[in-house]
Amino acid sequence: MSDHGHHDPGGHELEAINTKLLFRLLVSLSFITLLACVVVVQWFYAQRRELDAQYAADGSTFLLEYKAKMATDLEGIDRVAQDMAGNPALLAAPPAPPGWMHPDDLVAGVAAAPAGSHDDHGHDEPDLDAPVPVEPANGEPVPEGEGEIDTNDDDATPEPAEADSGDEAAPADKPDKPADDQDAPKPAKPKPAKPAEPAPANDGE
Repeated sequence: MSDHGHHDPGGHELEAINTKLLFRLLVSLSFITLLACVVVVQWFYAQRRELDAQYAADGSTFLLEYKAKMATDLEGIDRVAQDMAGNPALLAAPPAPPGWMHPDDLVAGVAAAPAGSHDDHGHDEPDLDAPVPVEPANGEPVPEGEGEIDTNDDDATPEPAEADSGDEAAPADKPDKPADDQDAPKPAKPKPAKPAEPAPANDGE
């Protein structure tokens, strides 16, 4: 080994670090990092502008479709308004259906009764108050008043049978007299107590 450039007394040569090269590397890497950040930010804003333009175009398309649909749905309103203005009789109420009664008449209690006692199918309703005749089995005539069934006395209750004589009915709540009234001892009468006499007062003392 040569002793040229030996600065170490130990005999080993240590190379000095190139400080200028180190700073060049740091500056270059910092510039590349900054440039990458700028590119990323610009790409983000460019993508945002594209999305805004796309959404605006889609929104305009949807708005046009909505307006066209609403125009189709409402195209008859103007025609109906013109017909109503030309003929006010179209605003009148339709005629009432058969059998309809006005609510004011129902509340006031002056509603008219139906004309006939028949249903909607044309069948007459039977009169429930009329007696129903019963025909005999052997063909014999039925006496007057015996072959009719009165439908109005369904709720009649039979009258209770009256008693034959008033002497037989005895009150049940009247107690019997005791048998040994004379043998029972009579209670003794209390004697009145005598009032106490007041003591005479001494005037001289």
